[in-house]
Amino acid sequence: MYLEKFQDIQDIWIKTIPNIDKMETKSLEEIREDANNFAEALSLEYYLIGNKNKSNADLILLYEKYKHLSREETILFAGSTLNYSSDAEQKRKLSYLYSSLLLFFEGQYLSDINNQILHNEKNALYQYDGITVSLSTAIHLLLNEPERQKRENIECLRAQLFKHLKDLYVERTKKNQEIASHFNFKSYGDFKQNTCGIDLHTLKEQLEFFLKKTENTYTKYLQYYLKTVCDVELKYAKLHDIIYLCGADKYPQYFQAVNFVEKSQPLLKEMGIDIYVKGNVSYEIGQSQNKNYQAFCYPLNMPKKVILVSKSNQGAMAYYNFHHELGHALHFGYVSESLPFEYKLLGDDSVTEGYAMLFGNLISNSKWMKLITNITVSEQYKKFNYFKELYLFRRHAIRFLSNFITYNTDGSLDDKEEAYKNLFVDTCKVPIDPANYWGDYDSNYYSGRYLRAWIFGAQLEDYLKHAFGDEWFINRKAGEIFKEVWALGEKYDANELLQRYCSCELNIDVLLNKYIKNLS
Repeated sequence: MYLEKFQDIQDIWIKTIPNIDKMETKSLEEIREDANNFAEALSLEYYLIGNKNKSNADLILLYEKYKHLSREETILFAGSTLNYSSDAEQKRKLSYLYSSLLLFFEGQYLSDINNQILHNEKNALYQYDGITVSLSTAIHLLLNEPERQKRENIECLRAQLFKHLKDLYVERTKKNQEIASHFNFKSYGDFKQNTCGIDLHTLKEQLEFFLKKTENTYTKYLQYYLKTVCDVELKYAKLHDIIYLCGADKYPQYFQAVNFVEKSQPLLKEMGIDIYVKGNVSYEIGQSQNKNYQAFCYPLNMPKKVILVSKSNQGAMAYYNFHHELGHALHFGYVSESLPFEYKLLGDDSVTEGYAMLFGNLISNSKWMKLITNITVSEQYKKFNYFKELYLFRRHAIRFLSNFITYNTDGSLDDKEEAYKNLFVDTCKVPIDPANYWGDYDSNYYSGRYLRAWIFGAQLEDYLKHAFGDEWFINRKAGEIFKEVWALGEKYDANELLQRYCSCELNIDVLLNKYIKNLS
């Protein structure tokens, strides 16, 4: 987890920053306080922008207010303190802080180009059949459009938008390489391997193994569901067919409009878990009629003020998204208030995403579904859900592997679109316009965190089933374990938590066996 190549970074900075001995910077405690305040203020701004119709003007001002956190002398000071610290606990905290400052540096360095891209993705528009299509709305339209020809046209428009913005995407990718060169790394991938806290090469090997082992199972069920849901043969299928397939409410009778909090509260109470965490967590549940299934969790002041927002209260995607965000909300709400902020906000996000995956994927559990919906779900429903999980994991693997290829070169983009197209066809079994390569940009390998969370969540579920039975989600002893690990925030990474509580290490075999078993 600690940054092995910090000395390389320090050496290059000492050579490139003029009068470094004369530069002034804030104390370590002031840097920590500012980083904490910035993170909480940022969460509040995103909450207000996303839910209270606030403009993003203050967001720009917020980044300006805290831009000193991205100054090289600030990062160098934090890194030097890390490098010379001999205390293990202090070293852990400093490594998290240092990594977050590097991320902030990246954010500031890329802010102009990112703002241009976000603006254009939202405002570069095409009209089709009376519908306005942008990159921000295209996926939502594809998820909900039953007419195949309309989906085909929307998908084509989406590819055109990517082509229209290609110059901006190319510029951003080149700037990533500039960041790596600035810190004396040969590639952006090498920079990330040494500063993001996870072993990207090992994850790549695990993903390639998983994709190979699940290929036949995935292809078999893809053929079946494309025919039964979309009425299309695999050899004629397109990307938009799979997107629609995964968005289709094939079993609407299971996902009627409900009060999510009222439904979840009794089950959590059986575990000894307070859904409100003594007032720390609040809920804003909408009743959207336009199939807006989005949900978000905002830690405004962890653990005292956490807000979960769900735009809808019906449909399979709304059920999944609410319970996914519930995993985040309970984690954030139960975090020990006495933890230093680094352990609340700056650790391995695979941990909180793992809890969210675990709770979200409960919709595939027939016993949990019976308690939530009072309906006995069919075996066919469970298989359909496991297939969608498998597709989404493979789809996220494409994003990670594509970026891994891009970032572990000298920055050249020659043939990258074609390589992406081939990877996509091999993995998802449908053709794709190579321009979609630019839509899978992932500058900080968050897809890697997400994939590790999937693996972590599966191993947690496996442990809970063996320890407390299939109905672990109403077991009080399981609840005690959750409260114990939630209190730790993100002090430990996913692998360390598995070692401490499950006597195992992060390994993709459990997730692999889950899909092979349930889709046999």
